[in-house]
Order: sequence, then structure tokens, then C-alpha cells
Amino acid sequence: MVLFADSVTLVGPTASGKTAAAIEVARMYEGIDIVSVDSMTVYREMNVGTAKPSAAEIAGVSYRLLNVASVSEEFSLWDFLGLCKELDSELKAKGRRPLLVGGTALYLKAVLDDLTPPGRSEGMRTWLEQRLTDEQAAMRLYRLLSQLDPASAEKIDENNSRRIVRSLEVMLATGRPFSSFGPGVAEVSSIDRCIVGIKPPREVIRRRISERISEQMEAGWLPEAQGLFQHRESMSKTALQALGYKELFDHLSGLITLDEAIEKIIHRTWRFAKRQLAWFDRDPRIIWSQSQDEAVEVISSILGNAR
Repeated sequence: MVLFADSVTLVGPTASGKTAAAIEVARMYEGIDIVSVDSMTVYREMNVGTAKPSAAEIAGVSYRLLNVASVSEEFSLWDFLGLCKELDSELKAKGRRPLLVGGTALYLKAVLDDLTPPGRSEGMRTWLEQRLTDEQAAMRLYRLLSQLDPASAEKIDENNSRRIVRSLEVMLATGRPFSSFGPGVAEVSSIDRCIVGIKPPREVIRRRISERISEQMEAGWLPEAQGLFQHRESMSKTALQALGYKELFDHLSGLITLDEAIEKIIHRTWRFAKRQLAWFDRDPRIIWSQSQDEAVEVISSILGNAR
């Protein structure tokens, strides 16, 4: 089932200005619903740290799939696709046009290219998660994945225990390496899509990442993290993967200073941005722009021609 067939999609690395560009477009044209394709802005309790647009920023704009889960819930690609199917039907019935915006590459791939992820095995996942007793245990699972499915391991951050467990879960449950499902992920789909991307020069992205993290700290990211830290034992593994919160939790635990946490967040976010760029660069359908303003112009020309 092809979702959001008449959509325009806006992609790009973190801190590239996607959200602001999407909001600007939505204010320019009637009948537009922005659809967030982001695995972390789904969480109601994570606002500052996920760079979620504020209520003031999206006032008067229809911005969908924000705040649809609690940090205590495991929220997966399956859950996201289920919400997308419901929303797609709703928008079609209302005659609204979706403007997809986000940087979670796998979510975008699944929505845009009708990618069906491998099935889940609750028992196998629970068995694996029970072995995640500490960071050393997580590293042992990563080494196991590297031995059994090196192609998958190369694409996964060794600190991302959720994705490590997911890859091992699929392999142990199906008898197939997770990467064997990969052609559907790695290959460019034949589905015709209208995709616009923002790709500033790399030095600009690095600077913006540092500036945005400073702004987030000034906007109250640490108090937000403190509130979550008090209830961290009840947080889902998916929520705990959000960029920056682990580092702030380490600071709140007394393991590192705040300055060290901020430096780690900047470094980890830049690594994430580079992985995003590598993923998006594989898709020749993307019409690239170098700035937020240029992306708005490109999308405006597309929507204007569609009138």
C-alpha cells in the first residue's frame, strides 16, 4: 500500500532547517498538513531535546504525528506505519495534501517506498534484552552481530542497543541475516516521489549543530532531562535512544561534567548527521537545495504547478 501518494517530502540532516521550512510552506498554502517523520518527536515528554517545534511556532498550522506516545512506551516502525495508514485515509477523505518532513531515514524509506519491515518476535527480543545488563553486555551483543551479520553491524552505532537487539532478533527468529532484508532498504525504489532536500555545506551543519545545542541548553533542556531522569527506570528503550539524553543522564548521575556532556552530544549529533547524509545521498529522486529559503522556493514551485 503506497502511503501519501500525492505528498511532497522534505528531508535533510539534523539542524538543516527542515522544520522551519515546512512551517513556512504550510503558512503559504491552504490545505497542507505537515506530517512529522521523526522517531523521537513522537514522545510527549521530550520537547526541547528533540528540537520539537513549539506550540507557538506551529500555531495555525496542522502538524501531525507529534506527541503520539509516552516515553514509557516502546514505539516502533510498525507503530508509526499504523498511524500513517490511519492519517493517510483521513487526509484523503478531507482533500488535504501531506507535506512529509523529517530525518529518520528508515521511517522515511518505509513510508515513501512501501517498505515492509521484517516481523517481530517478542520472545526472542525479550531474551536478548535480558542480556543487556550493562554496557559491556551491549558490546558483547554488538560483537556477536559483527560476527554473524557484519553488513548490518557496519550500519549500526555500537551504542544503539535497540537496533543491535532488533537485528539479532530478526536473524535468530527467521534464520536470515537482517541485512538479507536489505535490498528493499538499500535500493532506490521505482515509486515516483516528489522529494526535496536541504543540504547545507558540512561546515555549516557542524556549526548549526553546536549553535542549536547551546540554544537548547538555554531553553531548558537540562531541567527537561532532570524530570525524565527521575523516572528513567520506566522509560522505554526506544525513548532512551534519543540523542543527547543519555549524555545528560550521565551528567546527572555524576559520571561526567555538564561541559563534557555537551561536547559528547555535539560529537554524537554530528556523527548522526553524517549517517543521514550518506543515506539520503543514495536517492537520486531528491531535489537538493543548500538552504531553507531555497527549499521553500522549490516546494512552492511544485505546489504552485500542482494547482
